[in-house]
Amino acid sequence: MDQKGNTLMSRENAVFLSHSDGFLFVYPLAWEDNSILILPAVNEESSPLGKIRFDISNGASEVLLDERITEQAKEDIWEHERQQNYYLMSTLAWSQDGRFAAYTSGTGTILLYDKNESTIAFVAAGVLLGWMPDGTLAWADVGGHAYTF
Repeated sequence: MDQKGNTLMSRENAVFLSHSDGFLFVYPLAWEDNSILILPAVNEESSPLGKIRFDISNGASEVLLDERITEQAKEDIWEHERQQNYYLMSTLAWSQDGRFAAYTSGTGTILLYDKNESTIAFVAAGVLLGWMPDGTLAWADVGGHAYTF
C-alpha cells in the first residue's frame, strides 16, 4: 500500500509463519527502501535470521543471512544451550567489532559469547537492551517490576 492506502501489489501467501482459525497474528514487515520489503520467515537452517528480502518491483526474494553466525558459533552456543535453536541465532546482539554476541539464554539469563575464544560467560539476569555506541553492553535489571516505555 502507498501512503494514501492504495493497494500497489498483493501477493497471497507471501509469508507464512503460523495461523489459527479465529485469531489474527500480526507479523512485522519493514521497508528497506521504496522497493525492498523485509518479510518474516520461520527460523530454520535455510533461514536462520527468520527474514526474507523481497523486491516488489520484480518479485525476486533472498534469505537474509548474517555472516557473523559461523558454524563454530552455532556449535558453541547450541552446545551451551543444549539445543539447536535457530530462533536464538536470530536474537544475537553483536558488538560493533563483531567479536561478541550477547543473548538471552533459555534460562532467561543474559550471556556473552566470545567468537574469538569460543567461550560463553554469564553477564546478568535481566532484560538485554543491546550495545551502546561506546561498546558497553546495556541491560535492564527489572527485579520483578514491569516497566512501560
